[in-house]
Amino acid sequence: MQKTMKEKQGKRIKEIFIYCDYVYGGGCERVLNEVVSYLADFEKVIVWGEKCTLKVFYEHYPHSVKYLNVDPLFHLSEKHPFLRKISSVVKKGIKSALLVWSWIACPDVFVAFREGSVTRYVSHIRSKAKYAWIHYDLGYYHWTEMIFKSTEKELACLKKYDKVICVSETVKDSVIRTIGDSKNLCVRYNPINVKSIIEQSHKECDYAFAKDRPSIVTVGRLAPDKNLGILIDVCHELEKDYRFEMIIVGDGGHKEKLLKQIKDLDVKCVKLPGYKDNPYPYILNSVFYLSTSNSESYGLAIQEALILGKPVVAVNCAVLKEVFDNRFGIVADNSKESIKAAIITMLTDKDKRSEYCRNIENYYKKDDMYESRLEDIKSLLIDDPKSV
Repeated sequence: MQKTMKEKQGKRIKEIFIYCDYVYGGGCERVLNEVVSYLADFEKVIVWGEKCTLKVFYEHYPHSVKYLNVDPLFHLSEKHPFLRKISSVVKKGIKSALLVWSWIACPDVFVAFREGSVTRYVSHIRSKAKYAWIHYDLGYYHWTEMIFKSTEKELACLKKYDKVICVSETVKDSVIRTIGDSKNLCVRYNPINVKSIIEQSHKECDYAFAKDRPSIVTVGRLAPDKNLGILIDVCHELEKDYRFEMIIVGDGGHKEKLLKQIKDLDVKCVKLPGYKDNPYPYILNSVFYLSTSNSESYGLAIQEALILGKPVVAVNCAVLKEVFDNRFGIVADNSKESIKAAIITMLTDKDKRSEYCRNIENYYKKDDMYESRLEDIKSLLIDDPKSV
């Protein structure tokens, strides 16, 4: 049995520092929350973050976790270019001071919880053990190249870590193909709290679902790789002949563009209720879940929908082979016609939809998705820091 913090009294408690630019709002951030909350029962956890006040942080995380906002003037950056510059200078100063501090203090464990600039920064931190996390399929879009300027520099950065944790075999393969093999890559699947998801799905929802038509739901950050522009085009064509509502739960930098597209096309069936701390009642009240993402590193939202017994329509991407098969729904090609045909099948073929639901109930394995995965992560970061 694992010893909690209280049970370890008399023994030295390790300090685990975790840096992630965003600390709530998306799939990666939900995983961060689960990992941090679990580790905090055993060791002292300190989170470094950006664009999040102390008050908002503790609305999402346990109070036993310490939080440092390395970008305390972020709220000024949107008000005026001069204030944006001041905010940037302050942030750089804090991060430089923290680098110096790390070389003096040499903390026990330091984790870069996101690829890109976070990983580059933490590679310069001095600590007894150091880990990086990669959540993105870099084979689809090597966006970190703009941070490192060359694959050689990025590979050299990854080699500074004891382990580089990939959230799926797909992500690991993408790193090797795109950047190279740093010889310290390993896979740790994201923990999924099945019990909590089911409990939260039955909580009251502030959205008034249409009573005269079925609801389709998708959840995620509103970003270009989610392919939502094509989805809106498809909905515009379908609503001429079919009655349904398409609910897109989430927020992000692509929101204004999507709203403009909806307005320009005069699409009636698409709704954007915004970001929700608890998106699960939306999924539970849908007839099926839809994922139009061009790329998924782990397919967390797809698995959450399956946990809630909902059939899925998903655009084909590399990670699907690890988390999904056609007993549970339809894999569509990344084209308007294929997505459109899959949605029509799900809307009109109730027998097929029922078959998918039965298959999910009988064959989808949701055991060992949470505590065993968290324990695997804890064992890597704390119990045996050099172990694979």
